[in-house]
Amino acid sequence: MLPISENLAFALQKGLTIRAVELVLEGFARLGDRNKFIRLHENSITAALRGKIIKQCPQYGRKTKQVWEVVREYYNDDELIESGERDANSAPRIDIVITTWTPDFEPIRFPFECKLLADNSTLIRLYVRKGIQERYLQKDKDYSNNSNWGAMIGYVIQGNHASIAPKINKQIRKQLRTKEELLLNGCSDSVARYLSIHKRDWIDRQIEVIHLFLSLIE
Repeated sequence: MLPISENLAFALQKGLTIRAVELVLEGFARLGDRNKFIRLHENSITAALRGKIIKQCPQYGRKTKQVWEVVREYYNDDELIESGERDANSAPRIDIVITTWTPDFEPIRFPFECKLLADNSTLIRLYVRKGIQERYLQKDKDYSNNSNWGAMIGYVIQGNHASIAPKINKQIRKQLRTKEELLLNGCSDSVARYLSIHKRDWIDRQIEVIHLFLSLIE
């Protein structure tokens, strides 16, 4: 069992994680004509989404009584890079990082890895391998920095979450050799929220990965 102080820290972060997700969804709701993004690279979609999220930060900050910061292409430096023992150019870059602060001014960062998604095998394989596996289940690239939460954003450019999720589950079982599946915990016409829970080899703590499927099809 975790010490009380760690339990409180995790409870605080979990509550703030929900708010960080809500902030992303508020930005997405203001993206405008989503169809025009379907043929763009995921980086262009992410840049546009970040711009909308940033514009929501002041109002959202007043509502949540939190300060929020949004960065795109955030360098995920590790201890070796920070000590000068490894080339900083080797640091992976997280697509979006949302940061807020505790009452003691400690930063809490929420990473979001973004991928295109469609009802086809190629993008689904990449979503699992380059997203879930490499970004959250490899020690040298762990975007969560050993915390309990991470997030994925899937830009749906063809198909819908109901047809895509079972195929992601199939790839999770195949690539990660686990029976874990995505669990649906809310959806609308353009947004679906899923959750997956994974073990990590290097730490005795599971990670919950939130999956936001944001449809660009109108």
